[in-house]
Amino acid sequence: MRFFLIRHGEHDALDRVLCGRTLDLSLNETGRRRSDLLGAALAEHQPILQCSPRKRARETAERMAQSCGGIPQIVSALDEIDFGEWSGRVFESLHADHGWRRWNEARAHSRPPGGERIVDVQARVANHLDLMREEHPKATIAMVSHSDVIRAAICHVLGLSPDHWKRFEIDCASVTSIEADDEGYRLTSMNEIWS
Repeated sequence: MRFFLIRHGEHDALDRVLCGRTLDLSLNETGRRRSDLLGAALAEHQPILQCSPRKRARETAERMAQSCGGIPQIVSALDEIDFGEWSGRVFESLHADHGWRRWNEARAHSRPPGGERIVDVQARVANHLDLMREEHPKATIAMVSHSDVIRAAICHVLGLSPDHWKRFEIDCASVTSIEADDEGYRLTSMNEIWS
């Protein structure tokens, strides 16, 4: 079986605002175009499409579905991290926050104020991968999610602590491929741009 973990397409607040779950933004023109191209590239794999409940992920999956067919399944396990009180803040304002710095240095041992621990994010995405492997052992599943969720999945597959998240770059509309069988998971490619 194969998983394609796909980060949603670009939006206008990218790299400026920590959107989290509170800002439900639409894709911009680049995000729409790259999602369309990604759908065309994935069509030959006939994937089951799943996505985070966030609008940016739903729009990416819906545009991909125009080429791939099917209706994207909304899956809460693929949702963005709940960044709590940090959601919606401009990144510049977060750099002076001691908690933000600690979060980025030791995610496995900290959490956003009022938010979700990265180990819980990793557990929910790992449980979902396991469930899909049981339910669809021969399928290809394309999952549209968010950079930190994909990083948490990569750390799980490689047996790493989520503190290693900074080692992986996950660009918008990129594809990370994971194969699974009875022996477990293998990361076969990461952060590929197919469009």
